[in-house]
Amino acid sequence: MYCYKNGSYLVMILDDGTKIRYNKLNMYKPDRVESMDIKITNKCDMGCHMCHENSTYDGQHCDFGNALNLIGKIPPYTELAIGGGNPLSYPHLIDLLEKCKNKNLIANITVNKYHFIQNFECIYNLYIGNYIKGIGISVFDIKDEEINLIKKVNGVCHVIIGVTPIEVMKKLADNNVKVLVLGYKNFRRGEKHYQDFKNEIDISIGAWTGFISTAIQEQYYSVISFDNLAIKQLKLKEKLSKEEWDSFFMGDDGIDGEFSSASMYIDLVENKFALNSCAPFEERYDCENFNNNVNEMFSFFLKKA
Repeated sequence: MYCYKNGSYLVMILDDGTKIRYNKLNMYKPDRVESMDIKITNKCDMGCHMCHENSTYDGQHCDFGNALNLIGKIPPYTELAIGGGNPLSYPHLIDLLEKCKNKNLIANITVNKYHFIQNFECIYNLYIGNYIKGIGISVFDIKDEEINLIKKVNGVCHVIIGVTPIEVMKKLADNNVKVLVLGYKNFRRGEKHYQDFKNEIDISIGAWTGFISTAIQEQYYSVISFDNLAIKQLKLKEKLSKEEWDSFFMGDDGIDGEFSSASMYIDLVENKFALNSCAPFEERYDCENFNNNVNEMFSFFLKKA
């Protein structure tokens, strides 16, 4: 278990990945980052139509020296979601994860299910070697044997509202799996995909809204969590009591509310940082202007809040 003080509260991260914030006040005021999405490559051979990162087969990798420099300036016990593109295509991934391990950073990687299956032995070795604490797997279809592999590496199934079929969600139900529900990102290729298939996506989002209510009530999954965009699209606040909301909600990301989530996004390919991966281009800032110092970048957002 990890434990540290962040502003007005304590943060505890249990061995299974559960995060607990605690104080005796009625609000949480962070003074350091707790979690970060870090993009290390824009290379990916999947060509997903809704990819909000515009990743391509010949996409660019981030500069390794710059990545090491930035990783060295992240406060210990920060949770990292390292992705792309396909992070498994990054030639210095293991060296980068070793740096994270030596810095007491909690590294996780996010990959497509097909890359996960193709590279399972490598991922399993990274997991048992304590280079990664967990792995997010983007799931658009699933087989029973794949579910078993996901559970072997503390995997979390990443699903997208309006994209992942409800049938897949039902397949994952009652299988003792962790699920992270992501909102549909109407950004970059995701914007064009939405324009082309608006009716189908809107109908699917409506079906998702009804299904999630049942899934929560019936406890279909061992753990289910939501990013802030999914919370908004599914209108989750309306489905929970005030006590439940206050207990489970981990803070706003500064897009639609107060910046209290203690999270941020860094695109190391472009060397830019933002509140999250869908922040408008005019709200992405040069890491070099802050000497690649994550504490200074995070303080910048706190001052803007």
